[in-house]
Amino acid sequence: MLGSHSVKIFDARIKQQSLIADITAEIPHHLLSSQTTQLRKKYWNLPVNAADLKKEFTDTTVRIPDFSSGITQILIPYRNNYIAVAPIPSAGLIHEVYQRLQEQRCSSKFWTIQPTPQAIGNHGEVLLKQGGRVRMFRAFTRQPKKVTPVDDVALRFKVYRANVSSGFVSCGMPSIAAVGGLVHSIEREFGAPIQFAVGYRDIEVSDSATLSSQRLSKGVRKVLVTSEVTATIEVTLRLKSEKDGLREHMANNAINRFAGGAVFDYRLVDSVNARFLQSVKINSKKRDTLVAAITLYKLGLRRNKTPHTVLHSGYAFLEQPKNRECARNGYLSAWAEPVFSIVKLVDFDDSCWFSRKEKDGLVYWELG
Repeated sequence: MLGSHSVKIFDARIKQQSLIADITAEIPHHLLSSQTTQLRKKYWNLPVNAADLKKEFTDTTVRIPDFSSGITQILIPYRNNYIAVAPIPSAGLIHEVYQRLQEQRCSSKFWTIQPTPQAIGNHGEVLLKQGGRVRMFRAFTRQPKKVTPVDDVALRFKVYRANVSSGFVSCGMPSIAAVGGLVHSIEREFGAPIQFAVGYRDIEVSDSATLSSQRLSKGVRKVLVTSEVTATIEVTLRLKSEKDGLREHMANNAINRFAGGAVFDYRLVDSVNARFLQSVKINSKKRDTLVAAITLYKLGLRRNKTPHTVLHSGYAFLEQPKNRECARNGYLSAWAEPVFSIVKLVDFDDSCWFSRKEKDGLVYWELG
């Protein structure tokens, strides 16, 4: 069947019907999404079973199915409550990134989603056309130039096996949305809004998939996990709030997980020595956002500076939130497409603070 979005692109084990849907919000032009990118192909053959790949389909009527078992749901704050969003990638955007990075001869990161040729069809037409692989922006780091004293809360820790695949559009740093979700959990415990700045150094990205275990009726089977790229990272996380007592709160409530990885060597520090994320706003009304992202990416590579890249920074709803039987914790739920921000790494300044933004059908983290 034809579809515009599918979770099976990255994980064929999930028996989930694809969607035919459009983003409901008006996406700001500086955010990368299927709405702000000119797609050469919007609808793809994305069947539940590979056997249907040979069938001809023409129906592009809006189709938004319920969640099936195993669908990842993330609780995000929205309109003074919470929404259970199920992230689902745009097939057209994944292919557009793959094609344009190749056409522009950009340095990029290849990742094999499906190493078995006979099984690629289970992921749908997009991955079949790409030989079971995706092509992503790389996220480059440079060593920080200076040590900066801080007067707010600064945490330094290392993370083992953090997810750095950022929606399989870029690779090398955890997504902004993952950091924003962590900070929101701290906000709930602390009882006040918190802004954050996040810095990285010494990122060691794994070049191979990880081995995991799957419980079956006949026992435990080893499986290869290709649906994420992991890395070991040293993280510096700065936090500030108008409410007093945040430093004491973080001293007594250590972070245990960061972007899906295990945290160790956690400590509060009085100075920082890392390169911090800074999102970049561009005027891309006369061209699509992916063109601007690739232009800035290539410019940084040519000048031997830290290139711009893109990171997953929020969620754009593909439907109005509604009740579903299998929604997480009984909250209203919605399918949502990941959206991405153009970012770069800089020595810390006041333009590195992020906070959560919200508009109808869109939640994302950005400067300010």
